[in-house]
Amino acid sequence: MSGYTCIIQTQPDGSTICEDVAPYEKALMEATVGQAVLFSLLFSLLTTVMVITVRSLIRNRLRTRTERMMFSLLSVMYTNTTIMYGFFLYTTRRVVSSAGHSGSVTADGESPDQSWTINSLRAGFFILFAINTVLGDVVLLHRTWVIWSGRRVVSAISIILLLAVIVTWIYASISNGALFISIVPSAAISTWATGAIAYKSFQHWSLRRAQVAIVSRRSRLESILHILTDSGMVYTILWVVLLGLSVHPEYRTSSNTVYDDSSSGFPIGWLQVLMSAVVPIYPMWIMMLVAGSRKEEPVVTPDLGTVYQPSTFDMRLRETQTSKEECHELLPA
Repeated sequence: MSGYTCIIQTQPDGSTICEDVAPYEKALMEATVGQAVLFSLLFSLLTTVMVITVRSLIRNRLRTRTERMMFSLLSVMYTNTTIMYGFFLYTTRRVVSSAGHSGSVTADGESPDQSWTINSLRAGFFILFAINTVLGDVVLLHRTWVIWSGRRVVSAISIILLLAVIVTWIYASISNGALFISIVPSAAISTWATGAIAYKSFQHWSLRRAQVAIVSRRSRLESILHILTDSGMVYTILWVVLLGLSVHPEYRTSSNTVYDDSSSGFPIGWLQVLMSAVVPIYPMWIMMLVAGSRKEEPVVTPDLGTVYQPSTFDMRLRETQTSKEECHELLPA
């Protein structure tokens, strides 16, 4: 009995027996339940970010076509993630209930119809994840394109990467989840967007240093660009780690899809659950940050009771006004 978990089962005559569950099956059940808890926490965070982002966009009254398009994309991503969350909870319930019925932990049902249902949910989960990834990459590339004022080189590279993402995710969905194939262009987009934004931030800082001998503080635009760069690096690292696990023979699952029942799939399973929520959260967070930057700043006025140097005040006033104009030009919602 050592190393085994005992599950109490009730027999038709009312008696109970203790069925042993192998350590692997116990680990599968614990991992599935733990991933469901993680998904629940991340979905709560996603909902919070979604509400704040929608409020920020509505505050601007969705004046432009871009704002309306982004609002539509984020709404689709949130809806997809909600459906994915429901699929995952149903599968978790199947795993837990299977232990109580047969002592064998699995998401697949005993009848062909039940197995077909679970397989359909797996495929649906992967397709919705693919759609969210493509839409998230669209938001990321659009923000990079806006920051670079629609430069031709930036546009060309972005279009090529976006086409690669669309083609590879379609292929991954058709080929029963060839996850490692589709991760490469998505990781490339994250790397490209983060690098382009970081370079623009460096350019802007260098320009201000050239215009003003001493720069006392970051402008609002620089702060936003730095935040986008730092968060983009974290997002890129997650994609790279997921790529490494998907191609590593020790951690790679048999089909590279979620809900794989092989014990070697546990590490990648946790990361897939994390990415299922992070993929929609990150572009929503970007839009929340950008939309929030458009609110009006208080006008800096001199304190009449304080003696001040006009040149110093004029420099601060000009810096504030310039920062405000740059945010509206380079970071339109």
